[in-house]
Amino acid sequence: MNAPLAIVTGASRGIGRHVVERLRRRGHHVAALARSADELQALAAATGCEPLVVDVGDPVAVKSAVQGLLSRHAACDLLVNNAGYGLRAAVEELGLPEFRRELEVNLIAPVLLSQLVLPGMRSRRRGTIVHVGSVAGHVATPLSGAYAATKFGLRAIADAQRVEVAPFGVRVVLVEPGPVTTGFAETAAQGSAKLVSDPWSPYHLVYERLATHLRQLHAGNAWPADLVAERIVGAALSDDPPRVVAAYGWFLWASMALRTTAPGLFDHLVSRRMGFAELPQEPPGDPGPPPPAAG
Repeated sequence: MNAPLAIVTGASRGIGRHVVERLRRRGHHVAALARSADELQALAAATGCEPLVVDVGDPVAVKSAVQGLLSRHAACDLLVNNAGYGLRAAVEELGLPEFRRELEVNLIAPVLLSQLVLPGMRSRRRGTIVHVGSVAGHVATPLSGAYAATKFGLRAIADAQRVEVAPFGVRVVLVEPGPVTTGFAETAAQGSAKLVSDPWSPYHLVYERLATHLRQLHAGNAWPADLVAERIVGAALSDDPPRVVAAYGWFLWASMALRTTAPGLFDHLVSRRMGFAELPQEPPGDPGPPPPAAG
């Protein structure tokens, strides 16, 4: 009997890597998708997974890779949509190309991948799709509007899709981590480096404090990546999987409750914590001449 096929995106590091390792130990043939060829090759050497170097933000590349994979296997038994990243910027200063890129990776790719594997799952009347969302799919905080928009959207997709495919024997699970001990926060902060260095930004003060705020948020609240991966794999392989898996502690439960019951107080506390309450009406001092106009 052939090993069940699992497709895992964002597989080269963090949660995705741990998911691949666990699925391989449980007998799955795992197709590991990521952009980093070197990291994927190292993962393949360590686990025996099938590496597929794919940028999930490129729909043409995703479709080609998955169709090729399915031509070599009967069908996909498990899809774990784990790939995603954060983008930190005030909505006013959000670059639209960067926003579109995040939408492609965090939201459109999971939809496309599920469309590619569902025909085979439906024909065999079995299969599981796991969407890795976020607590940010419930609460959007300043400078994370773009990321939260993708995770709010993914939660909507999961809720709709779960009911749509249930009659065909296909299960859909939404896993929602909070802060995780990966390089996620550092990557998000690095993506804002240009904004942080711009003294003309009206949000310069809060950009400067962003790294400190993220460290404070993670301190005592972050889960180990392997623990989140265990929750994902446990739900994916369960005979009766939960519809939603929360992977965060009491602090974020309390934050979500406060956001729902007292949104004004929630906004006030977040504003003070992140420094928005201290933003000056005018830029402090004279940072020098503005940069030349583009073009």
